[in-house]
Amino acid sequence: MVVSPILRIENLHVLYGKVPAVCGINLTIQPGKIVSVIGPNGAGKSSALNAVMGVQPPTASVDGGVWLEGVPVDRLTVESRVRSGLSLVPERRELFGTMTVMENLVLGGQSRKKVAKAHWLDELDFVFQLFPRLKERVDQLAATMSGGERQMLALGRALMAKPKVLMLDEPSLGLAPLVVQEVLNAVAKLRDAGVSILLVEQNARAALQISDYAYVVEGGRVSLEGDAPQLATDERVIQAYLGVGGMRKEPSAA
Repeated sequence: MVVSPILRIENLHVLYGKVPAVCGINLTIQPGKIVSVIGPNGAGKSSALNAVMGVQPPTASVDGGVWLEGVPVDRLTVESRVRSGLSLVPERRELFGTMTVMENLVLGGQSRKKVAKAHWLDELDFVFQLFPRLKERVDQLAATMSGGERQMLALGRALMAKPKVLMLDEPSLGLAPLVVQEVLNAVAKLRDAGVSILLVEQNARAALQISDYAYVVEGGRVSLEGDAPQLATDERVIQAYLGVGGMRKEPSAA
């Protein structure tokens, strides 16, 4: 039986002024799968995520189609996209540092409250099961938490909206290796719980280990795609992203 993708992105273009950042990217995410997007710095990965979420800066020009469960969402406001089932955890996490853990989580559930959904805070138990540390620190200010704890809180806040597709931009950025593993293990658990995930990650090795499918983006275009385990053994991927010395760096306006 053919399963329709839960998220489909077609011919996505992003320009910053006259500088192209994304050049006709096509991506699909199947229900309950982790799809990773890997590539060098400045390849346009984050620009693509922001365009799908509708949070690009005023200087950006975006073209292309985005469908969530077959319904076009690319003309919707950010708030409407959240209500439709899209959530983004940005690279900067963008927590409210002067608010407590609980206050940040409650804010994450506001989109469900606004559409009068009963039990709009019922995701709290799920978040606390996934990240027990957050339950222990519900009254702690977000600004006083470690980098790993803030990333967990950012994930938890996004989950409070009960997204159909969770998009993660560089969740391992700036974290110690052990914390990276903890965060990515939590991402894998989300997949097991039925959440569909689009993961942008420079740690290609870690991303491919937990992903079902992957795209390699270079210069704003998809240069390679396939099942994640196969890409992890592809000589081109190994030389460019999995070899000693880490990933290549390329300058770009993206």
